[in-house]
Amino acid sequence: MRLVFAAAFLAGWLFGLSANAQNPEADVAFEMPVDVKNWRPDIIGQNGVYRFQQVQGGCQITFVQNLGADAAKAAGRTPHDTIEAYVQQLSVQVGDLTRSKTPDMELHASNGEPVAFFSEEISYRGQDGTDYRNRIATQWVNAVELLIIAACPSSEWEAQSAAIDAFITKVSVHR
Repeated sequence: MRLVFAAAFLAGWLFGLSANAQNPEADVAFEMPVDVKNWRPDIIGQNGVYRFQQVQGGCQITFVQNLGADAAKAAGRTPHDTIEAYVQQLSVQVGDLTRSKTPDMELHASNGEPVAFFSEEISYRGQDGTDYRNRIATQWVNAVELLIIAACPSSEWEAQSAAIDAFITKVSVHR
């Protein structure tokens, strides 16, 4: 299985800043396979974003990494604010949505230590009239904000959740 090392980029998910440069000094990033059966990458490393689409099915998984978590911490923010920012941005686009707390998601760091991600599920009707369900998970590690968004049409969510979980278990946090 070939792995891609996702170096951290300036993207400013939480602060809405534009992403424009790779930071070679960042010490934290997602590490994920690019050849997972039934998934194909369609965005690789653009502004800290890595997105994978199902080959058969309508689901996708997006991994986002941004610098700036240290500044957010200094301003009194927490990783929960990342989820709030995502939900706020999504609600501006789609209107009403339903939120439900889910158990934390756990990845492992390259050093073997667990990394707990706060997680929430969101349901909404898209602008295309389709009902969708997302699971967003986030954690800040050192100065890097890490974000995972799994998304499917609601009609596929239950049937595809095992495939999503299987993909995510192949991902680690490089420290």
